Amino acid sequence: MSEKDRELDLLKVSRRGDQAQAILDNPLFKEAFQLQRDTLIEQMTEAKTVTDEDKEWLAELNRRLKAVNYAERNLEAAIRGGNKAKSKLQELVDKAKNTLKMAG
Repeated sequence: MSEKDRELDLLKVSRRGDQAQAILDNPLFKEAFQLQRDTLIEQMTEAKTVTDEDKEWLAELNRRLKAVNYAERNLEAAIRGGNKAKSKLQELVDKAKNTLKMAG
């Protein structure tokens, strides 16, 4: 992979992180995720575990809650990756500036 391709990949990861941050910062998104969590937890609390069908429903609610949390964790991971990419890009910029200073 060329240096140019590597820089383009870092830019893509950085932009992806910015997009994920914008999603997580969006009040409507936050509200939607929290409402989904609250609803699932409420349903889990109210669920009876008497019959096998009840147990299956509780397991389904648990899977849904995990999916909501997983989606949020994936966005958070994209943010962390974007931040690392930005740091690496800054290192490359600083290295290029130092090279120009030394050449001049």
